[in-house]
Amino acid sequence: MEKQHLQKQLEEKRGPLKRLYLKMLVHPKLLQRVAHLGEYLRFEGELCPFIKKWVILSTAKALDSEKTWQVHAKDPLLSPQDMQAIQEQIPPTKEPYLSIQPLLHAFMTNQPIPEESKQSAIQNLGEAGLYELMMVVGFYNTLIRSNHMLSL
Repeated sequence: MEKQHLQKQLEEKRGPLKRLYLKMLVHPKLLQRVAHLGEYLRFEGELCPFIKKWVILSTAKALDSEKTWQVHAKDPLLSPQDMQAIQEQIPPTKEPYLSIQPLLHAFMTNQPIPEESKQSAIQNLGEAGLYELMMVVGFYNTLIRSNHMLSL
C-alpha cells in the first residue's frame, strides 16, 4: 500500500498520525497491521471499555509514559477516584480491578500469572477476556517502549 494512501486511510479513522505511527510509515505493511491490531484492541474488542481504559492507563503509569497518559486520560470512562488511584499507583480494592492487577503486575515483571489470579480473572472476564487483556497490556507496552527507544 502506498504510504500517502495508508496515512490518509489511518488519519480518517484516528486523526493525525503522531510519534511511532508517523515514523512507521517507512514500513507501510507493518504499520497497517499494527494499526489494525490497535484499532481492534482499543475500539472493537470484547473487554468492557472502562476495563481497557484502566489497563491502558495503568500500563502508561507503570512505564512512566506521560504522553500515553495524557492521550488516554482525556476520556472520562473512569471515576476521578479510579484515575487518582492509578496516578498515585494505589493498589485497587474493588473488582474488576482487584483481579486484573496481578495480571498487569505479572506482565510488567515478566513473571507467570499466579494460578489463583488467572482463575479470578477468568471468572470476572471470561477466558477470552483474559487473553484480550494480556494483548492490550502487551500492545501498549510495545508502543510505549518503542516510543521511548526512539525518543518520540
